[in-house]
Amino acid sequence: MDKVLKILMLEDSTEDIFLIERELKLGGINFTFSVVNERNEFKQSLYEIKPDVILADHSLPQFNSIEALKIYHQFRSESKIQIPFILITGSVSEEFAAQCIKSGVDDYILKDRLKRLPASIRSALEKTRLEGDRMRFLDELISNEAMMREAEQLAHFGSWQVDLVNKKHKWSDETFRIFGYEPGGLEISYEAFLGHIHPEDRQAIKNTIDDALLQRDACPCEFRIIDWTGKVKHVRSNILVKRNPDRQPVQLLGFSLMSRRKEGKPRHWSARINN
Repeated sequence: MDKVLKILMLEDSTEDIFLIERELKLGGINFTFSVVNERNEFKQSLYEIKPDVILADHSLPQFNSIEALKIYHQFRSESKIQIPFILITGSVSEEFAAQCIKSGVDDYILKDRLKRLPASIRSALEKTRLEGDRMRFLDELISNEAMMREAEQLAHFGSWQVDLVNKKHKWSDETFRIFGYEPGGLEISYEAFLGHIHPEDRQAIKNTIDDALLQRDACPCEFRIIDWTGKVKHVRSNILVKRNPDRQPVQLLGFSLMSRRKEGKPRHWSARINN
């Protein structure tokens, strides 16, 4: 491990500190460590050092790992920093060990089995890294979806997707609004979609979708819908087809934009379908 880890150790036994330090060095862990054994020292060190790993003895004269874990959870809630918390203790019951893991301890190491500590630290750090990546991805996704919803509402365009393998449909909030519904106000299906297409345009839309599935990766189209209130609207749409390595269609993606045209049939049907 190339990175020098900052380890915060909650321990009051000089002998145990020596044994832990020895096993970390034998296990190839590069580290610096700070040792504390009191509540205020532990809390202060969390905020000042912001360690990479916490190693906590379970029972100290005036402090224990359960209290330390609560302080760490508060720190994590305030700072949004996730740190592996590993309990190092003597013999414990299976019930206590299970409760510790449930409470948020990443692992527990018995003091007579310290050789497992380096591997436990590496595993806990990897778990924390993956969880951090997942949370950052979710934050970005939520942020992007919020921006997309605002953009769709401002521009009055909607997006949708169809999982062709699992037969699942998903509409954005603005797509529901285009069809005259509040978000989630319609049970989405291909039949429900076709049911809102103007009768004069319905067969042409079916042909366009069939043609896209058969031989296209993208296909623009224009059609009329009759929304839930009975209002006729002109919609322009782009259909994208995702395919598996065998070129079989597995997903449809689309964007629908309200057209400013007020009257007449959609233009260029034959060109859009046959080209």
